[in-house]
Amino acid sequence: MTRRLVVDLQSPRTAWRVTPDAVRAIGDALGRGWEVLEVDAPAASDGDGGAGSPESTAAARGAEIYLGYGVPAGVVAAGRATLRWAHSGTAGIGGSVPQLRGTGIVLTNSAGVHAEPIADWVIAAVAYATLAPATNFGTRQANVSDRIGGLTAATLDLGYSRATVDIQGGTNLGDSLYQAHVEYPGSDDPPAISLDHESGTLAIGERSSFSPLRLFGAARRHVVITLTDRIPWTIKITGGLANARLDLRRLQLAKVEISGGASRLDAQLPSPKGTVLIDISGGLSNLTLRAPTGAQWHVAVSGGVSGLRINGSSYAAIGGDFQQQSPGYASATDRLDIVISGGASHVDVRTG
Repeated sequence: MTRRLVVDLQSPRTAWRVTPDAVRAIGDALGRGWEVLEVDAPAASDGDGGAGSPESTAAARGAEIYLGYGVPAGVVAAGRATLRWAHSGTAGIGGSVPQLRGTGIVLTNSAGVHAEPIADWVIAAVAYATLAPATNFGTRQANVSDRIGGLTAATLDLGYSRATVDIQGGTNLGDSLYQAHVEYPGSDDPPAISLDHESGTLAIGERSSFSPLRLFGAARRHVVITLTDRIPWTIKITGGLANARLDLRRLQLAKVEISGGASRLDAQLPSPKGTVLIDISGGLSNLTLRAPTGAQWHVAVSGGVSGLRINGSSYAAIGGDFQQQSPGYASATDRLDIVISGGASHVDVRTG
């Protein structure tokens, strides 16, 4: 019987991506009787990793060893009966521990993998700080707004990584399309905030320039965005967040897309008009979605999830696909279509 080892190390970052020679060396070290199955799908290598993909979940079924960036919930659920050892290419393991606890799967990590580059950065930063003029880091602020003009719909495209985000619908903005308040470390460049008046896309992200002084700045980034309730909104969030609170109850909501992961996301949804898609991918540690009483909904999960609750009903770790819907969903014209992919843990969906 052939035994299997899964290599899930296709990082989007070239420096962290496993090489073909390394995969061959793993196979040579295992010897006869082993299959080395490499997952071709991208694997997030930032932070503790662990975002997962449908391909990694499928590969983990029947595997004994898993090598990845963190250990996704979907991988744990799919390989629970056979998986004996999981190794993370990241130094941190905080994102992997909850789904591995009590499974008997041995977890090892790459402690010290960042030691040399961190030492190089610290030496360079100390030299820069010693030679550069004295700088008051602190926290800076940016406040921006724009008028609605002739827009009949708008899109918020937020890509400001490691930030705590508050998004809310506002009833008293007058002719303003939005109001944005951003707090960021004094060692950072100000965020890039722009509105494309033709497409109606409000983009908020970080500038590409780098300053070594960021190593000494506070880590806090806080974004507060109030959106007009006068036109429909599509909300797109990418790049990974620390925490996100979305109070969308007063908003005309067309669609929500969240990718890149987050430590915690709490969203209060409005009564849907038409079919409103809530598309969440890339791994989440804690997700709460709250919809109004009587809202019709459909929940589809792929890529694995652990700790799923829907209106008080709990579901065990799910390694494959899962679907559940409210009794009136199929015939409803106004409804929520909730899609969760790429692995998640501690998911709570409620109405009322």
